[in-house]
Amino acid sequence: MPLLPLRPYFRTYRGSNEQKRRKCDLYNQTAQRIADYVHTQIVNNQSEFQTYMFRMISIELGIDENIIHEAISDGGNNGITFRVTEEDRVALASHLKSRDQ
Repeated sequence: MPLLPLRPYFRTYRGSNEQKRRKCDLYNQTAQRIADYVHTQIVNNQSEFQTYMFRMISIELGIDENIIHEAISDGGNNGITFRVTEEDRVALASHLKSRDQ
């Protein structure tokens, strides 16, 4: 099972093409938005075992399902499952709060 907090896959571009750099930055912002969404869902769900389907995340966020699968690739073909403890919830809530500041 994936570890929490979920670490999205980020792309890197070190070239001088500004358009490619902006595209990479946009992808990375989207990947972080996906991870933050999943973290929020985990914090708000009291179940110990939680599964999130890439298709449902895609519908909720309006992002292509392939991008979601690429950004949080620790899951399977269709989704990602977590075992969540109370300590995980506290750590995720703190992580989300620090990102909001």
